[in-house]
Amino acid sequence: MRTPFSARRVMTAGVLAGVLAVGCMPPAQASAPHKTVTIKFWAHVFDPMNKYNKVLAKQYEKLHPGVKIQLQTFNFADFFTKLQTSVAGGSGPDVFDLFDPLFPQFVKAGLLSPVNLKTFHFKSYAKMKRSWLPNSLSGFESGGRVYGIPMEFDAFALYINTQAYQKAGLDPVKDAPTTWDKLMSNAKKLTIKKGGKIVQEGFDWGYPNPFWMTLEFYQPLLQEGGNYINSSGTQATINSAAGVKALTLFRDAIQKNGNGDPALGVSSDATPNADFASGEVAQWFSGPWAVPSLAGQPVDGHYKVVGVPQVDAAHPTNAIYSLGWVVNKRSSIQKEAWGFVNFLSRQQKGWLKNAGYIQPRVGYFNTPLAKTTPNLPAWVKTYKYGHYLPRNIHMLEIANAVKDMIDRVVKGSTDPKSSADQAQTAINDILSG
Repeated sequence: MRTPFSARRVMTAGVLAGVLAVGCMPPAQASAPHKTVTIKFWAHVFDPMNKYNKVLAKQYEKLHPGVKIQLQTFNFADFFTKLQTSVAGGSGPDVFDLFDPLFPQFVKAGLLSPVNLKTFHFKSYAKMKRSWLPNSLSGFESGGRVYGIPMEFDAFALYINTQAYQKAGLDPVKDAPTTWDKLMSNAKKLTIKKGGKIVQEGFDWGYPNPFWMTLEFYQPLLQEGGNYINSSGTQATINSAAGVKALTLFRDAIQKNGNGDPALGVSSDATPNADFASGEVAQWFSGPWAVPSLAGQPVDGHYKVVGVPQVDAAHPTNAIYSLGWVVNKRSSIQKEAWGFVNFLSRQQKGWLKNAGYIQPRVGYFNTPLAKTTPNLPAWVKTYKYGHYLPRNIHMLEIANAVKDMIDRVVKGSTDPKSSADQAQTAINDILSG
C-alpha cells in the first residue's frame, strides 16, 4: 500500500500541484534558539515521501538556525513494532508518523502528546476540528483531544488501465464498474492468457502487508453490513453471514473466475503498485499516494480512478485510513517538536506534488482548480462515505489474523466459512489476551 500504504498517491500530481488547503495558521517565522536542538524524526519507507521530508528538513533548519532534524526511515512492516518498543523504552523519536489503526494502543499506553493548540493557533480542539474535513481527525482523537495531524488522508479506490479497457472493447467511462459483479465481468474480458498462463490479470487483490489486506477486505465487509469486532471491542464478528459473503467474493474473484493469480507479479511491501504500473494488472485498488509511483511507468497516462465497487451502488460505503504526524509524550522538546509538525502540515502544495498526499484541510476541494481536476470526484465520494477501521488496541494482531484468513481461501483451499471460523477464534483469543 508504498505501503498504505507504502497502509499506506490518485489524481494526476502535476494537475493538483496548485491545490491549496484553507488553513488558519500564519506563515512560519524564523527563530534563533539559544542552543542547538536536535529533533529526532522517524518515518516509514516511501521513497517520494522520504525525499520530500529531506527537502523540508533542510528548509526548516534554514528557517530555524540552531535546530537540526535527524531523519530515520524504516520498512513499513517493521516500523510500528519498533516504534512502540523504542518510545515505551524512552529511546524513541520526538516526531514520527503513525498509522491510524495503531493510534488506540499508542494513546492508551500514554506514548503520545496531545496537539499543542498554542502552536497551531487554536483556542480549543473543537475549533481546531472545524478547520479539517469532517471525520478526518477522528482517527487521532481520544477523550476530546486530538493527538495527530494527518500527513495523508486516504482511502482505496479502483484504478483502471484505460488502454487495456479499450483493447478489450470496454469503455473506461461507461463500463467503469460500480458493483462487484461488474468488476468481475470486466476482469474476465481484461484477462489475457498465453499458453494457458495469465500474462495480464484482469483483476487481483493486493497482498503487500496485513493492513493493506485488512483495509481492502473491509470494503465488501462493511457493504454486507459486517465488521471485524462488535462495537464494544469485546467479541469478534468476522464469521457472520456478512463476513462469509465478503470472503467468498475474495475467493471467487481469483479461484472461481480465474482472472488473477496471487503468485504472479513483483508487487511488495516496498513497491505495492508495481504490477499495475507495469500493466500486468488491469484493475487494482490503491490510495491517492500511488500517483508518484506510476509516473514514467507503462501505465502512465493510461489510467483513471473510479469509486469503490459496491454491493448496493445506491447505498455506498467504504474504508478510509490515515497516517499522521504525532509527538512522543516523553520528548523533552515538546514545543519544538510540534513546531516542526506545524511546518510539515502547512506544505499541502508540496506534499501533493511530491508524494501525492491529500491533506484534509477545509476548503481543499473547493478551489477552481480542484473542481476541474480529473479523478478528484472519486476521492470526494470515497471520503464522504468512508469509515475508519475499528478503534482497538489489538488492531495489529487482528490484521494478521485477517491476512491469514484471506490467504487460506485465496491462496489455499479452505472454504470461506471454515476460514472465517478460524479467524473468529483467533481474534477472540486476541481480544481476551
